Amino acid sequence: MGTELRHVYPQRIWTVNDSSPVLTLTQSGSGPSISEDDIVRFSANSTITAGNYEIGRNGTSDLQYNVPTGETHIWSINNVAEMTLAAGGLTTASTTFALFNTTATTINFAGAATTIAIGAAASVTTWTGQSITLTGANSTNNTTLTIANTSAAAAASHAIVDVSTVSTSTGDPQFRLTVSGGISWYFGADNSDSDRIRIGVGTVVGTTSLLNMNGNTTETASNIESSVSVPGFSREITGVTDSNGFYGFLVNTRTITYTDTTPRTGNHAHAIIRALTLAQSGGAITFDQAAGIYSVSVTAGASVTITHSSAFRASTGGASVNVSGLYIENQATNATTAGYAIYIANQTGGAVSDYGIYIAGADTNAIWVDSGTTRLDGILQVGSTQQTQINASGLMTNYNGVATAGWGVHSIYGSGRATAQTAQSAALATYTVGAADGSFEVSANVNVTASATHSFSIDVTYTDETNTARTMILPMQQLGGSFITGGLITNATGVGPYESPVMHIRCNTATSITIRPSAGTFTSVTYNAEGVISQIS
Repeated sequence: MGTELRHVYPQRIWTVNDSSPVLTLTQSGSGPSISEDDIVRFSANSTITAGNYEIGRNGTSDLQYNVPTGETHIWSINNVAEMTLAAGGLTTASTTFALFNTTATTINFAGAATTIAIGAAASVTTWTGQSITLTGANSTNNTTLTIANTSAAAAASHAIVDVSTVSTSTGDPQFRLTVSGGISWYFGADNSDSDRIRIGVGTVVGTTSLLNMNGNTTETASNIESSVSVPGFSREITGVTDSNGFYGFLVNTRTITYTDTTPRTGNHAHAIIRALTLAQSGGAITFDQAAGIYSVSVTAGASVTITHSSAFRASTGGASVNVSGLYIENQATNATTAGYAIYIANQTGGAVSDYGIYIAGADTNAIWVDSGTTRLDGILQVGSTQQTQINASGLMTNYNGVATAGWGVHSIYGSGRATAQTAQSAALATYTVGAADGSFEVSANVNVTASATHSFSIDVTYTDETNTARTMILPMQQLGGSFITGGLITNATGVGPYESPVMHIRCNTATSITIRPSAGTFTSVTYNAEGVISQIS
């Protein structure tokens, strides 16, 4: 063949030169390009010259396409560039470009890359498809999807995972956590139920929901729900011997350590529930019940016996100066009618005993009222068999296990004492009868300490049930056992004590009872005197 083969056609000349390991085709003039209808075969390795446009089998037996520095490889269709390979990478001039879009079902890409950048910086890049799966058999490392905003330049430098659906009634945006062969957990928005957030077990949002959160700011009467709720569900417990029991919600033990010694005030608590305000925007409304916490005691199901069920139970207190199972601050501060630290509703009814408060015992005081008035509108009973009872009217109806009559016990309503008197003293005791007639017991005593000339008695003035004014001279007895004549204490009877018996009188409503010395003679005498008025019925 020789070292050179030249073909001459109209308007073109091309030369094949095989004088070196490289086959060179050179075209002179204009006209159609060189075409080859047969197979081009590269049977031996050759060295590619960096500055040339060459195709060849290089020293490592790879088929190499080469252009000089600064030039590009261009793949075109109908003389329109579709893909360009340059030193900066593979690019395309098309706004829509398909790469490996048919046939290939498994594509291995960037296997050695530690950083892969997709999309323009500070732009929104959209991926379309049904699902994207990130898998890896990482026995000593984690399979991790990290979304991080590496800028802290502005307040809006957020990192956001936005999971959304298009429909306003179907399709639930959600996250799912699945343990192979175990339980699947979901965290999602229930699109078909006012977009409530639900955390539950399973693969469908809304089924076996364990925690619900309601973010709606406007509710209707038919669609009202708490902001956070734990739905009702059933759980089967088999073969569990844990003595701690079952609990629906647990805040576990924790320790908070302070590094300084500054005294703290205010609440330091495991959990705090702040104030709930019920407002009305267009008029007046009344709520018969409202509570910061509302709880119901535990119910015993079939074949279950609960020794003691309670809506609230305080465990044994921790180490402290003072420990209380329940501490209630002032409830009257903002009350418009009355403030109750504890309000216990009517406990009557049913076939069992009813107790408003039961105290099993106390080392010091079962009940301690530090100040204020203790009011009882019901019956106060001491002992389990009505040993002593005081009814709502304040009358003792039982004493020492025996029913009483009248007022049950004497009630002293008037009492007074005068000492070192040398003339008629003021009233020793007075009382005004209440809104109904009553029976009273009256008595007095006198002790004459100096006697020369005197004569007086101790009188009781009252109005009986016929509305007649009465004056009764109390009979007086000296220590010798004899009553003195006419109840007169005179210088003849001398010094010493004088005692009256207890006298029973009946008095009209709203009238006065008075015990005092009579208007007698007090020329030379010194005495002490005392009077008592008791109501018995």
